[in-house]
Amino acid sequence: MTNWTILNISPTDDKDAVRRAYMSQLPHHNPEDDPEGFTRLRTAYEQILKALNSPHDIKDAEDTSPMGLFLGRLEGVYNHFDSRRNIEAWKALLKDEVCMRLDLEDAAGEQILVFLMSHHYLPHQVWMLLDGYFGWKAKETALKQIFPAHYIDFVISSSQYEGLRYDLFTINPDYLGVVDASQYNRWIWLYYEIEALGHMPDHPSVLAMRQEIETLPIKHVYYDLQLVRMLLSKEEPEEKAREKTLAAALAITEPIYKALPADTKVIYAHAYVLLTMGHSSQALSLFESILAKEQENFGAKKGLIEAMIALGDYEPARHQLLEVLDKHPYNLFALHFFKLVTEKLTLIYEKKYAKNPVDPETALTLAKHYLNGYQYDKCREILEGKAYDHSRYYEYLADCYAAAGDADKAILFYEKNISLEKKYRNFVKFITTLIDGGKVERALEVTEEALLLDDNDKLSLAYLHDNRGLIFHQLGRYQDALDAYGTGIQINSQAAHIHIHKAQTFKHMQRYSEALDCCEQAIAIFPYTTEAYTIQMEIYYESALYDQMLELSDKADQVGFESPRVKYHKARALRMQGNLDQAKTLLSKLLDAEFDEGYRDFFQAELDICISQTHPEDKPAAGFINKIKKITKIFANLCFTVFLLFTFS
Repeated sequence: MTNWTILNISPTDDKDAVRRAYMSQLPHHNPEDDPEGFTRLRTAYEQILKALNSPHDIKDAEDTSPMGLFLGRLEGVYNHFDSRRNIEAWKALLKDEVCMRLDLEDAAGEQILVFLMSHHYLPHQVWMLLDGYFGWKAKETALKQIFPAHYIDFVISSSQYEGLRYDLFTINPDYLGVVDASQYNRWIWLYYEIEALGHMPDHPSVLAMRQEIETLPIKHVYYDLQLVRMLLSKEEPEEKAREKTLAAALAITEPIYKALPADTKVIYAHAYVLLTMGHSSQALSLFESILAKEQENFGAKKGLIEAMIALGDYEPARHQLLEVLDKHPYNLFALHFFKLVTEKLTLIYEKKYAKNPVDPETALTLAKHYLNGYQYDKCREILEGKAYDHSRYYEYLADCYAAAGDADKAILFYEKNISLEKKYRNFVKFITTLIDGGKVERALEVTEEALLLDDNDKLSLAYLHDNRGLIFHQLGRYQDALDAYGTGIQINSQAAHIHIHKAQTFKHMQRYSEALDCCEQAIAIFPYTTEAYTIQMEIYYESALYDQMLELSDKADQVGFESPRVKYHKARALRMQGNLDQAKTLLSKLLDAEFDEGYRDFFQAELDICISQTHPEDKPAAGFINKIKKITKIFANLCFTVFLLFTFS
């Protein structure tokens, strides 16, 4: 490991950058908790500064060691673009002495990773070759201790999924000059920047980047596909203008598809144009052809679902959406279209039920769609009075009673459901209801019973461990709770609510740093969960870190998340900083808004405090102050109750 890798920074002569890197690493190596790590970090920092301050320019001295010579060859391959995209040049590089010697192989792999941090425009085939040789995917956890985690994620992703095809680059035939690697690098950078902002085709920065990329002598069909995406994202108020735009998009994709019929990105772009034009059957076939080769291609999966919905194939679309939600329970696309498909299927089965109300399958299917649409009263109306001895019948009625807050009835029906079908998902809902009903000891017994089952439903298994953590928290067994949450996260690291529950336990244990980390992980997964923000804001409030509270509120605003409770905490921070007028304005808006989350009393109490501080003569009486304190205590208890309810069913 080199000094540069210890500081998680590429080699540079910028002393300020070195200092920033050192400061960023300090929190991870507290001298009391990690004296060896701190010493290693400090030594690396001092040695780098000493080298930079040396009157002898060490960097200019040629490094004739085996590693130095290898890195020189590596840089040479990268800086010659034809060599960079030639897989044979990289195979030859890996035959170098430092890659073949067992005592240098790991160091060579790390040095290549350091180099690629600032030289990462490589073909997919090269990333695959390097990963296959050095085993970066297998060493993911260890590498994340050396390099930034997001960088290692990028490295592994680059070896698994093909991005820009380097073999499709061409040169403008009218250009007579020499195109060097720096021009290719600039083109690639512009391409990815435009890709990220493609949904805003008329933004000044996008227009400027388009102008620059089109003046370069380099051409690539994927840029033409970007133009298609931008055409489709334009809002055309008139039908004729829209038709003209779609015709222009088709004129781009059709010849490219004929020339490259096996290229996934080309197929996808052409299919999406056809789908937008109303040629849903053709689009469906193309999306299916992509998924036949790449089962995890989410773009093609989305296109497939949209095509099915356009064709009225709601049942297969629902099946596809459930597969997506099983892996990505917070995906906004899937949630939106699942709601749409549920509405369509509800209408279809209402007609079927009207024609044949005695058919159990029709009644149960309609009840299921009512449940998925949160129409609990209608679901119960369909099922009550019937006597279907079927697990679904008991499950759906139990769900209705649980949603209505009737835990005792819900428990009776869940017990019957489980007696007929012992599945993880049925136990999850049963245990959640037991917790809600205050039957914590019974909930723990049922959880342990469920964990003995042989079931392949990993999503529900993660939720079982989450429930186990909630139970342990209520029982005061906080370390057991953390262990249970950890197991759930190992099974499903994308379960944002488990990270939130873990944060709540850490907060209760006054392990604030770990609680904050858990909340950040939850926000990274799904940035629209109130608790992920409010737990952090409560910790910062107790620590008098009001600027951080405002930064979190800004973070929620940036993703378009409008949460009254986040704004309430923002008002508290503003008040503590003396910005009483801003706090009062914000709280007044919250109280004027139409919502019912059970927090209006807290908003009013905070507003009254602001008023009393603005006008001391209007200071509330002691009795009212006591009322505020009582409300605050209730608020703390209510917050925890919210966490208990935050379990998917």
